[in-house]
Amino acid sequence: MKNKRLLIIVLLLIIAVVAVFIACRHKHTWAEATCTTPKMCECGEVEGEAIGHTWIEASCETAKTCNVCSETQCTPLGHTWVDADCEIAKHCSVCSETQGNPLGHTWKEADCETAKTCNTCNQTDGNALGHTWVDATCTTAKVCDICQKVDGEPLGHEWFEATCTAPKNCNRCLLTEGEPLPHKWIAATTEYPKTCETCGQTEGEPLAKKTQTASNSNTEWDASTGISQEDWDAFFGGGNTTGQHTWTPDYGGSELGASINENGGLTITGDLGFTPEELEKLGNLRVE
Repeated sequence: MKNKRLLIIVLLLIIAVVAVFIACRHKHTWAEATCTTPKMCECGEVEGEAIGHTWIEASCETAKTCNVCSETQCTPLGHTWVDADCEIAKHCSVCSETQGNPLGHTWKEADCETAKTCNTCNQTDGNALGHTWVDATCTTAKVCDICQKVDGEPLGHEWFEATCTAPKNCNRCLLTEGEPLPHKWIAATTEYPKTCETCGQTEGEPLAKKTQTASNSNTEWDASTGISQEDWDAFFGGGNTTGQHTWTPDYGGSELGASINENGGLTITGDLGFTPEELEKLGNLRVE
């Protein structure tokens, strides 16, 4: 039994020595280490450790990938799209890849108060046109001729009252209201034509003056002549038989001329312009 054990030990030692001898004489053929395996000889001997993966993070279109062995993990992230607007095409906010074209602006033309403006993005181009104002009138407020915007109130009429020749009228817009006033006529005289005392308008011509001669046959004062006794006496009392005398009747007529006639009486003559009322006051004087 003891001899048997000894024999086994000797055999093992022999095998070990043989193996060491063989190994010492073997030339390794190494395969370089990879991401997952160490450097290894085809005989099975290894050296060192696996180098491990060098990962490139996943992108929108590519999964997480080893830069050395191309092994992948998971799936691509997928694009994060931002919709197209007026000036920028649809694009990925992560990788900036684009699809299609920008939408282009949808312009609303400028008006009086607002510049040309895109209905989609509110971008503006240029300036507002500005109002084209039409001034206020008596009945309408100041208004823009383009957009009809109103500013303020109508001016209201500036009335001139009616006259004999024109109705009530607005000095600003010439609108009239009603009818002209009636004339207030003053009858024509020998000096003035028929005249309106309100507006001064005249009609026709002055009355024609009449050359009249009034006389009597005595030189006694005659009150009916309208000559004052003082004037009468100054004329006849002074023995004035041929001269002329100028006087103004008490009843307010025109200045008259008087002289002695061939009958020794009084003659009144000239452009007297007597009215019927004045002739009546001349009394017993005969008027030719």
